[in-house]
Amino acid sequence: MAWILILMTYSLGRLGATDTDQLSAQRNTGQISLNESLHRSLDHSPALSTLKINHQNALLKEKNAWRVFAPTVDVQALHQYSQTGGTDPLLASGSVPPWYAQLGLSVTENLYDNGESLRQAQMASLSVRIEELNLRRGRGKLITDVAKAFYEYSSAAEDLQTQQKQLAALKVQFNSIERRYMQGLRSNRDYMQIKAQVKSSEISRINSESHLQEIRSQLLNLSGEPNSVEFEALKSKENEELPVIPEFHAEDSVDYQLADLQDRLAEMKTQTARRNRWPRLSIKGSYSYNLPQYLGPAAPGNDPFWNLQAQIILDYRLWDWGIQAREVELADNQVRVDQNSQSQSRLDTLKNVRNLKENIQALQESFRLSLVIAETQASAFASMARSYREGKVTYLEMMTALKDNFSSQQQLTSLRFNLLKAQADALYFKGAADELLR
Repeated sequence: MAWILILMTYSLGRLGATDTDQLSAQRNTGQISLNESLHRSLDHSPALSTLKINHQNALLKEKNAWRVFAPTVDVQALHQYSQTGGTDPLLASGSVPPWYAQLGLSVTENLYDNGESLRQAQMASLSVRIEELNLRRGRGKLITDVAKAFYEYSSAAEDLQTQQKQLAALKVQFNSIERRYMQGLRSNRDYMQIKAQVKSSEISRINSESHLQEIRSQLLNLSGEPNSVEFEALKSKENEELPVIPEFHAEDSVDYQLADLQDRLAEMKTQTARRNRWPRLSIKGSYSYNLPQYLGPAAPGNDPFWNLQAQIILDYRLWDWGIQAREVELADNQVRVDQNSQSQSRLDTLKNVRNLKENIQALQESFRLSLVIAETQASAFASMARSYREGKVTYLEMMTALKDNFSSQQQLTSLRFNLLKAQADALYFKGAADELLR
């Protein structure tokens, strides 16, 4: 019977010529692949763009922090008009010109400031490293999230195809049973059962379509893409090997490294607060050369002159009503808060890594078992179809075998893509999410 062959073709999950042509047509409509989607997300993501700007700002602040050790050179130009009246003969005679101009060049150097500039520069350098890790983490997280969403999208697309195949197979059988029922050759029970199964399959197809669109919206949001973009779903293959899961440890993750740097920065901040209670010693030097009345005729006494200054300033606050002591206490408390936060971050990373390893182990074992189940169900359905043609089994038994066969294929597909998502998470914790771009 032709409908038996149709059911077997759909249940084994093989694409016919129509499906192949459909996929080729979809590829020609401008769908983007996983690799292209990952690269586009890196170009269009607003969150990643913000992290890049933060990193650039940290670099600029670091340059400013270290440049304070170099002398500054200033050019000063003074232009003045002044006129004064009175009984002074010099003023009355106009011997003092109303116009005055002076040009000066000065070099200033802050030789020592109790180590404050050095500490600020070191903290700025540490902040650069923190922003670098933030950028790496954000980039890796974006790549991982987009890849996982793409895998979920592919799984949902394949699940929808399976639902469509199942519905098509049921409709073929429904039409056959309906004709025979009208002729009085099939019971009302068989007719109502197949009709209910068709309706149930239609509901499952609608739910699968809704889930696919939901995942597509999530993928569009992660990629920063307009709604017109379509994605080329990945296809699972027969006899496909298990995804290779790399070795990964919590200590290798960017989150762990970031927590260590945050602890160091918090400790440097509290050290700065403590040093503010010390006596402050500053050494400054400057040199300037001035040209009075550099515009116009020079008046008597307007000869060029230079000025050299050296300052040593010792400053110590004897009494401030406990303000600095409380500042130190506040800094110490903030360090403890930051350390608690980083400790919690490490614990969360350890928990996530541990859970991921256990999940991977369970998925791998389930995948191996599902392969056996899928092969068994396919063989069982083929045998059941032959027995049904020979009248050895009931219709209900044959339809149960069909449903079990579809379910085993769906389970195998879901596990395959779940393993791919676990692989993406493992690469993230390893700090090698960029491998997903290859």
